[in-house]
Amino acid sequence: MMMKDTLFSESPLAKQLLEISPAAILIINQQGEILSINGRLSQWRGFSASEVVGHSIGKLLPDSPVCDLVVRGARTMSHDC
Repeated sequence: MMMKDTLFSESPLAKQLLEISPAAILIINQQGEILSINGRLSQWRGFSASEVVGHSIGKLLPDSPVCDLVVRGARTMSHDC
């Protein structure tokens, strides 16, 4: 896990803002791995955070064009390194 991912996950303010938002929010890393989802997204998609955190964005949003962009971006970044 990257340091930035750890800092986000340990921030009480970030967690609180994530949960009180009326919007469905998904936090992913550069590889498209789900780091966090809020309650609104959990209700909308029918998955609990424990079911999707650590998995690919494709598990939560399999038909989303965002999923394709993340996967392509991750491949591009890994080739650039």
